[in-house]
Amino acid sequence: MTISSGAGGSMYGFLACTASQFMTSTVITVERQTTIRQLGALFEQHDFNAFPVVENGRILGLVTKFDFLRTFAFTSSQMAPRYDDLMSRQVEDVMTEAIVHVDPTLPLTRVLQLMVSLKMRCFPVMTPDRQLVGMNSREDVMRALKETTAAAFQWLQRSLGMFGHCLSEPKKQVLLLVVHAGLKTVSCQAGMLFAVGQSKMLSCSLTIRTQCNPHLPKCSRGH
Repeated sequence: MTISSGAGGSMYGFLACTASQFMTSTVITVERQTTIRQLGALFEQHDFNAFPVVENGRILGLVTKFDFLRTFAFTSSQMAPRYDDLMSRQVEDVMTEAIVHVDPTLPLTRVLQLMVSLKMRCFPVMTPDRQLVGMNSREDVMRALKETTAAAFQWLQRSLGMFGHCLSEPKKQVLLLVVHAGLKTVSCQAGMLFAVGQSKMLSCSLTIRTQCNPHLPKCSRGH
């Protein structure tokens, strides 16, 4: 049987993820007095889209690569500013103060939705008491999608390798149901295929059973 990585259950692992599970917890911050020259060096050194601007443990705003580039945009009042003068400006002159942050428990699907609708590259992850605990970037969301769907696909392959010979083709769909429900425990006992566990999707305990095909080789026990 050929298994496609697009099998229906593969996205359910991602649906269960939260912002804190796939955030970048090592956050580099800058101060209001950080110069544009220093900011440029930080962007060159670290592959981040933005840095939180923090003072006395309180986040004041966010300074992005776009903010950095905006420093050098020509204006009608100053068509050819001196490069050294611009590099001496401070972060507080260009940072974005009105920021959108996310709670650590926010579903990652909602983070993704915010990124798409607001066209944002990243969000600070902050607790209800406004403590900065991490950053959610596009790369973090992409990593979550890759890891969760790959894990579901690999688990399905292992399950079919263990029990697939015991089932007729329609019965193999029970394994897809198991992935859909978010269950992980599979066993075969007395000719019955069992999937038992706590379903994150349905918020309850489930038992999924299907009768093995008696005309196919007997199932071997296993987990």
